[in-house]
Amino acid sequence: TEERRVKEVRCKYGLLYPDVAYLPKSLNQNQFENMTKKDTFCIEIKPKQGWTLVKCNPNPFPDIHLTNIDKCRYCAMQHWKVIKYLRSKKTTQKRFFFKWQKKEGKIRKISRFCPIDLFSGYPNRMKKAINGLIEEPQNNFRICKNGEFIFDNKTEPNAINSIIKDIFGNPLASRDDFVELLRLILIKEFNEIGDRTAFISEVGSKK
Repeated sequence: TEERRVKEVRCKYGLLYPDVAYLPKSLNQNQFENMTKKDTFCIEIKPKQGWTLVKCNPNPFPDIHLTNIDKCRYCAMQHWKVIKYLRSKKTTQKRFFFKWQKKEGKIRKISRFCPIDLFSGYPNRMKKAINGLIEEPQNNFRICKNGEFIFDNKTEPNAINSIIKDIFGNPLASRDDFVELLRLILIKEFNEIGDRTAFISEVGSKK
């Protein structure tokens, strides 16, 4: 996208992955035929780096000593962006600490998402991280339906409620159900997930 062109490229090589917003054509046969006739939802999570700053090399913040800073790079970067913004605007108004002006094309507020929480394996911490992604997707959380984006950082936050009901095929499905579904997917072995209907039923049975 256009806004990503300002990013710095620090390496000579990249990885080109297949488009997983669609089910592969190989599923159009045999027992998967009925599955491919349904809507396909793809949830993209960019988990970021899951270690604390003291282990970062090189130091991403050259003018700050990392000793005793108990934050991961992602969380520290959230605060750092705000500090840089405040310095550039030469203002100390508190409202700018939580919000960016939209014309700057930056984050609206500091995210509650922490990759260390997501990688922890602890249910409450993982749920907190996933909820943080939903509340402030930034460029780290997106949902596709049949290959088209239906939720990202440009979407009205409340739109997630109707999207969740669509994913579950149930008007009573809640955000808690969706967060639990993502948590279970993240901790399951790939070959244990099975079909979507059975997995969603597993989430519903825990309520």
